[in-house]
Amino acid sequence: MTAELPGLAQFKAIVLADATLEGELRHAPDLDGFIALVVARAGERGLAIEPGEVEAALAAGAHAWRLRWIER
Repeated sequence: MTAELPGLAQFKAIVLADATLEGELRHAPDLDGFIALVVARAGERGLAIEPGEVEAALAAGAHAWRLRWIER
């Protein structure tokens, strides 16, 4: 598994501390919309996150989730 990039880790911490932002992300219409929203909202907060970073983090999270279920 790859290490999470600092900007993305910072943004996740911001999201977890901001219920309004978390809700906005939860209601993204689809995956592409979610990724675009993450990139935009991170940029508004001075964090440069690329769409590929978000995609990679989502893929890594999905992979980790599958492994947990396989190992049971």
